[in-house]
Amino acid sequence: PATVSRVGIIYLEPSTSVGTKAMVDSWLLTLPADVKPHADKFKKLFDAHLDDAIDFHKRNLKEYVATVEPNLWRSTLNVID
Repeated sequence: PATVSRVGIIYLEPSTSVGTKAMVDSWLLTLPADVKPHADKFKKLFDAHLDDAIDFHKRNLKEYVATVEPNLWRSTLNVID
């Protein structure tokens, strides 16, 4: 689902626009050269745990400020950066 504004901006539904895989793959491309050799290990860890961690967060933790999943994914990557 998407909407186009009068100025040509495309608005996408955050939870359906990009999955964790695409965001992690994009992030892995930005790793510094000295960390690049470990990119495959990061990918395996994220593939195995990121979706489950976000699901746990949504089901079991109380948010005082509502978030959307892509922001949680990005925040996780920012902490590592």
